[in-house]
Amino acid sequence: MKMHKVLYARALPWLFAVVAVAVGWADSQPADAAFTSTLSSAVVNVIGTIAGAPESIRFTGTARIDANAVTDPDFGGSTQVVFSVDLTGLTGTGATTNTTFVTPTKLTFVRPLAPVDSVNFTFPVFPSGAPQTTAGRLGKVTVNLVYNPALLRLTQGVVLVAAP
Repeated sequence: MKMHKVLYARALPWLFAVVAVAVGWADSQPADAAFTSTLSSAVVNVIGTIAGAPESIRFTGTARIDANAVTDPDFGGSTQVVFSVDLTGLTGTGATTNTTFVTPTKLTFVRPLAPVDSVNFTFPVFPSGAPQTTAGRLGKVTVNLVYNPALLRLTQGVVLVAAP
């Protein structure tokens, strides 16, 4: 029994020290440097064609691009841009059948802030009114972005549609 008393006697001060540090840390104020978040957006006209069988689809309409530049002063990381691309404003027309095509696509990306950036991705298109479980076609979107790094704002966006 004496052996257990010695172990408890040695461990007890350490236990109190750990509890005191945990309470002090939990009660501390956040760092003075806080991140900043700068919102900007653009609505851009989109024109493009998805060429291929069974027919080519010509797209027109608008895409909305929202950009949120976020700084990281606490850890010294680079400024990141969280941007979303909303293609729901696009409509396509089949070249031979005049069928109307739509897309439900809204995507979000995180990229390092650069004065000029470009992102490519594919998106689905469906005949208007058809359930999204039906077989659709794929298109490719290229989004070209221009930022003002000093103001952390999106200044220009270009969206191009093509075949994947």
